This record gives sequence, C-alpha cells and structure tokens, in this order.
Amino acid sequence: TQDRFGFLAGLLANDDTRHVAWPYVKEHWDDIVKNVPPFAMGTLAFAMSRVCAPAERDDVKAFFTAHPLAGGERTMRQTIERINTCIAFHEQESPKLASFLSGGDEGVSK
Repeated sequence: TQDRFGFLAGLLANDDTRHVAWPYVKEHWDDIVKNVPPFAMGTLAFAMSRVCAPAERDDVKAFFTAHPLAGGERTMRQTIERINTCIAFHEQESPKLASFLSGGDEGVSK
C-alpha cells in the first residue's frame, strides 16, 4: 500500500497522467485514506500543485474542502497558491508568447 501511495502521487504530479489519476483518487478516496498513513496524505495534495487551469484548481479546492486532510491546511494553502501562481503566469505571458510565435514583437525585450 505504501508503494501504491507513492505511485499515485507521481501520477498526480505528472501532467500527462493526472487526467486519469485524479478521477481515480477521488473515486477511491475512502480506500486511500484507510491505507495511507495520515502524515503522508499531504503529499497527494501537494502533487496537485502542478495543476495550472482555473477549472482544475476549483475541482481540487472543492474536493479537499469536502475531504479535509488532518493537519493539511498549510499544504492545501500552498498547493492552491502554487496553482494560482501558475494560472496568473500563463494569463500574463501567453499573449506575449503567441505574439512572438506569430512573428510580432509585442512583449519582446530588445
């Protein structure tokens, strides 16, 4: 079971596998809680800090609000903060990158 926990955390942290792992974790949450030591549960929440879209952030926040981690309040605040930082960065920089890639020079330092 400890190996399963580490495997799940790795899948959640990976942008290519999270779309499969996150629904699994939510569906099997009660089983995961029974088999993972309480001190380690924050690692699953922290793995979600790689999320970078408002809808995914809202889903993570809603899930962990409904399923609070004992002693995990700080981890959840940090996770949501990292997600928000990523979202803000993408919102700020995406137009500049798109302009640069399309041959414009908007936002490019000279």
